[in-house]
Amino acid sequence: MTVPTTLTMPSVLTHREASGHLRAWVASLPAQGNVSLQASGLQRFDSSVLAVLLALQRAARECGCQVWVLNLPERARQVARVYGIESSLGLRT
Repeated sequence: MTVPTTLTMPSVLTHREASGHLRAWVASLPAQGNVSLQASGLQRFDSSVLAVLLALQRAARECGCQVWVLNLPERARQVARVYGIESSLGLRT
């Protein structure tokens, strides 16, 4: 049985931090199974967070796993809705 992987989003994720977090998260993806990305601590962000989540979902598909983003702040969800990408982010409440 595979133990689920849990990742945690930082309190700040802007353009400056985006590539570093994406690299670390992609390196943490398992070959299969589910990954939970806990986003409840995210407080300060820009639209880069959405680009990171899309890239993470692409990398997860390539690895054969699924990423579920938990508790993304409402403001980020609203921006994703405006961009028409909310359903592509793997969001869970």
